[in-house]
Amino acid sequence: MKQMHLDWIEDSKKPIFFCSFGKDSSVVLHGIMPWIEKIMVVFVDCGGTFPDIVEWAKKEGAKMPHFMIVNGPGNIWDDIAAKGWSVDVEIADLGRHSNLMMREDVARRHKVRPWTECTMERFWIPAYAFSEMYRPDLFISGEKAMDRPYATDWGNRTHGAPRAIRPIFDWTDEEVWEYIDYHGIQLPKTFQERQPDRRDCFLCFGHGLTVGRVRYLRENYPELFEKIFYERGFAEVVPVMVRQLTEIRAVWAEVEKMLEEPWQH
Repeated sequence: MKQMHLDWIEDSKKPIFFCSFGKDSSVVLHGIMPWIEKIMVVFVDCGGTFPDIVEWAKKEGAKMPHFMIVNGPGNIWDDIAAKGWSVDVEIADLGRHSNLMMREDVARRHKVRPWTECTMERFWIPAYAFSEMYRPDLFISGEKAMDRPYATDWGNRTHGAPRAIRPIFDWTDEEVWEYIDYHGIQLPKTFQERQPDRRDCFLCFGHGLTVGRVRYLRENYPELFEKIFYERGFAEVVPVMVRQLTEIRAVWAEVEKMLEEPWQH
């Protein structure tokens, strides 16, 4: 069984752990239980968190000596209307930066923005504000290297704590599931299907989006699915993104073919 890196917890006076109650966070939460009497466990509800996860956090949090729910700012539906849908595909900007997209009628009704902007505003900034108030001396995270191979902002995301640890940073998903099965760790319904995607927020169409996440939303939360895609009209955005990506892919495919041709210079 893979071992966790739990340095510094014993000597810490005010450790803090931001817990999403997903598979990785739940494993770390299990591992730090010997010190739970002094650990502040924080759940950040961005405003679009799957309802069963929020209910699970409330239920599990009630069992802990120090637990806090931090909410994202304002109303997330108002945020979408004002700033745009959170997507992985920045090219589908629907008019804010793209002259091509300005020709699309849908651009007058919708905006989109990179999921990283939404995550920063609705998760990291509220988390940072709470941490600034709480002043922990140790920051604990359930992050894994394989989930953020591009990350260079770890120092910023520890919210100023003098020490920070990532107990399962070098684990694989398989090792995480092995630990969950061995210890019989229970998870919210949203995470039980073991899909290789993130399911923190039902309004996020970025951050490793898969069809499974959208299908799960439709099958388990049909009213939310209806509101997103039809009442709020995200269904209008999808074919525009598909068309844009198809055209862009065709261009780069031709460039790839060109680069394979013999060339004298």
